[in-house]
Amino acid sequence: MTHNLRVKMALLCGCALGTLGAAQPAWSAEATSAATTVGEVVVTAQRRAENLEDVPASISVVSGADIAKAGINSTQDLSRASPSVNIQFYGSFMQPAVRGVSSTGANVGDNSNVALYIDGVYQPMQQASLIDLPDVEQIEVLKGPQGALYGQNATGGAILVNSFAPSFTPTGKLSASYGNYDAVDLRGYVSGPITDYLAASLSGGYDNHKGFRKQVVTGQRDKGLDSETIRGKLLFKPADWAKATLTAYYTRRADSASYATFAINNNTFGKLFFPNLPAVTRADQYGTDPRVNSDTKEYGGSLRGEFTTDLGTLTALTGVTRTSNTYFYDADNSPANVFDGFQPHNTSRYFTQEVTFASRDFGPFSFLAGAFYLNGNEVAGSNTEPVTTGFHNPVTLMPAPPAPLPPSLTTVNKLDKEILAAYGELTWHASDKLTVTAGGRYSSETQHAFVSKFPGVADRTLVVERPGGGVTFNSFTPRVTVRYELAPQTNVYFSFNKGFKSGVINTAAITSPPVNPEKITAYEVGFKGRLMPTLSFSAAAFYYDYKDMQFVTFQPLSMLYLDQNAASSHIKGADFDVTWAATEQFTLTGSLALLHARFVKFPAAQVFVPTGFGDTAVTRDVSGQKMPRSPSASGSIAADYHVDTDMGRFGAHGSFYYNSGFGFSVSNRLYQDSYSTVNGEVSFAPAAVNGLRLVLWGKNLGNKAYLMSVLDDQLTDAGAYAEPRTFGVRAEYAF
Repeated sequence: MTHNLRVKMALLCGCALGTLGAAQPAWSAEATSAATTVGEVVVTAQRRAENLEDVPASISVVSGADIAKAGINSTQDLSRASPSVNIQFYGSFMQPAVRGVSSTGANVGDNSNVALYIDGVYQPMQQASLIDLPDVEQIEVLKGPQGALYGQNATGGAILVNSFAPSFTPTGKLSASYGNYDAVDLRGYVSGPITDYLAASLSGGYDNHKGFRKQVVTGQRDKGLDSETIRGKLLFKPADWAKATLTAYYTRRADSASYATFAINNNTFGKLFFPNLPAVTRADQYGTDPRVNSDTKEYGGSLRGEFTTDLGTLTALTGVTRTSNTYFYDADNSPANVFDGFQPHNTSRYFTQEVTFASRDFGPFSFLAGAFYLNGNEVAGSNTEPVTTGFHNPVTLMPAPPAPLPPSLTTVNKLDKEILAAYGELTWHASDKLTVTAGGRYSSETQHAFVSKFPGVADRTLVVERPGGGVTFNSFTPRVTVRYELAPQTNVYFSFNKGFKSGVINTAAITSPPVNPEKITAYEVGFKGRLMPTLSFSAAAFYYDYKDMQFVTFQPLSMLYLDQNAASSHIKGADFDVTWAATEQFTLTGSLALLHARFVKFPAAQVFVPTGFGDTAVTRDVSGQKMPRSPSASGSIAADYHVDTDMGRFGAHGSFYYNSGFGFSVSNRLYQDSYSTVNGEVSFAPAAVNGLRLVLWGKNLGNKAYLMSVLDDQLTDAGAYAEPRTFGVRAEYAF
């Protein structure tokens, strides 16, 4: 451990412990008043509404009121909700890591092993998981495998994003922000009654800014961001015991951030043609073709019915999603026009149906039972706008224009998927203080892979199934928890969970055998509770036995994503969260995540060795090495303060985030060193205008340069930096 790491670790631990110590004198009549207690948090992690302290699992929660203060504008910002979450990108594929568990897959139909749910509907396609969040009521990050309740592809955890429900009381919030890089962010939510039984809501968001970087030769900015979101809901509540919510939404996000990259250490195939190739030396530069971009559209809807009876609550949820993604990339990541690619019409369609029944208590017993069904597919390639990828001829150097790309022998890759699952849990209240829950889920996923019937003909109607037909992956994922109540809202717990990520058929290499499913076994012990009315504290220690981890490497020359399984790995660590309502005006929160993630046995890992002109693929034993995307320590501290005057309320919010560093691939050759960021805002709510709030905000105030995406392959070591310092003003109006 380096000296800087020890100092920053001591700072994080000291702040957390100092919060505990500083809280001791607050044990007084004034401190125990309702005005200075930590607020109650209700979560739905166990598919029923419960107090956070009563759920035997490690969960990070961010309320809608705190989302703007925390700088969470999209799912890309979810690491600000929990230090245990590390958001990384593989091109346009958003791949969150939770406690070191992350996916590197980018094949058609290969889903993330951290499941994302929006309003209860599972979002399978990775390229459509980066979305804006203009109307969020609460975000719950469930850490650790969630196989029993959230199924396959929740090996690392689940992220639950819940938007506001329609209200029978007129309510709404409007927000307008302007910042540097000509950033315009407009958000709105309105809701109210239509009749005594019918209420509606409408929300939307628009986010646009210039590119953060300039091309190292031409000075041209990358395309930046252009995003819009709209969501409408209709609530029908004919009686207290029955309600139905119909939702429809549309999102579009055109973003160049993850494709406006550079060649790390100027290691690129372009140097074969131009030995003195200009190199990117600053975080505000990029090296690729300025046309790089990713454009994703998604629309869909859901119907949710909830019916409360004397026996319990029945919930039925039907969801439909449709997505389309188009991207243009520069594979050599350099100012030389060597190898580019245009991939249009990567599409997906999914239908999901879930039914859950949560019983009332029958004496000391209660139960939960459910069934889940998914049917859909993902397709890459289209005869209406074919893939164009390859070497320019001749190769040119910017600012000279690129020569046309040669016609590509494109194909269609398609994966059909069907999932059937049944799950259930039985809870036994053994005593007033002891609660035991046991259950599990049986999942069966069948995949059918197809490719073009005629090589080079990208026609979706002319496809043929892989030799051998469909492949089925089955798994049972049990869950056992024991919770003991030490005092009201104070518990200790133990949990045993298993997780399962389905196997993958490589549609780009159709004759290769499918990759084995991932399996993880997790043990966790924890404490949650109120050390005093003003202070809540939680701690969890965990151990994972992880087998058959799936890893993907990209071969741009052959346009293949090569899959392989790691033999095994072990992950252990601890999480700490604390909230101190020091006074009615001042609240301090802190989180710390410690992680030790190592490959136990991985003797034949495919890694890339740099040549100065790209990379050479070799096989290497990485047993015992640190797993990718697994910082040894990460943490955050946030302080919120307000004071009321005759003029109005003045407020201030600041947050500090620290990450000890991590590697991006199994070799850890390309490594992000430790970094920290600071966000903050100051606000004024004038007493003369009820509901108005004026804000001056800033993110990454230290302008720290750190990588959000790295990809090494035959042609280059590509890197993309995270957002630089941004700042601006915002006006909010709520009613």
